[in-house]
Amino acid sequence: VLESGISMLDTKGNPIHAHGGGIIKVGDFYYWYGENRYDDQSFKSVRLYRSRSLANWEFVKDILTDRSDADLNSAKIERPKIIYNRRTQKYVMWMHKEGADNYGQARAAVAVADNIDGTYQYLGSFRPLNHMSRDCTAFVDDDGAGYFLSAANENADLHLYKLTDDYTAIASLVQKIWVGQKREAPALIK
Repeated sequence: VLESGISMLDTKGNPIHAHGGGIIKVGDFYYWYGENRYDDQSFKSVRLYRSRSLANWEFVKDILTDRSDADLNSAKIERPKIIYNRRTQKYVMWMHKEGADNYGQARAAVAVADNIDGTYQYLGSFRPLNHMSRDCTAFVDDDGAGYFLSAANENADLHLYKLTDDYTAIASLVQKIWVGQKREAPALIK
């Protein structure tokens, strides 16, 4: 039983650092991934944990770090989301990227790996179709199409984008949602 305000610990007794992330099931394991930050709130790593029961979480490793690419050396990385592409057999991580000292970049960033617990190759950051991109999520529909949803326009709108077939880039803007309503932290659930 979890109590509110109590830190969750991994199987070695260390606090779990997987903030703003998600859970994906691969084989017999659930994998929980998320942000790990330095004391100044700058990006340290995306951490990966695994569990068969959703109760006891074993630390696996840092799958993306501030040393993975120069673009991440002095950054904030938030809300990493991992989706699996059956066609390419790659795991694709989408996230929100900012500079370590401000929120002026408003960019999306992408990394890929061959395995859920692989070391992710950072592909870079950008503004989707030149729109701001902050809080975000990623989703794969039943037909295999990938989507990216992020807060845009100083968080006033949400933009739903269709991804390219390999899920590593934006193909098109599908729809602007809740325009002017200041929504953040989107989640798509089916």
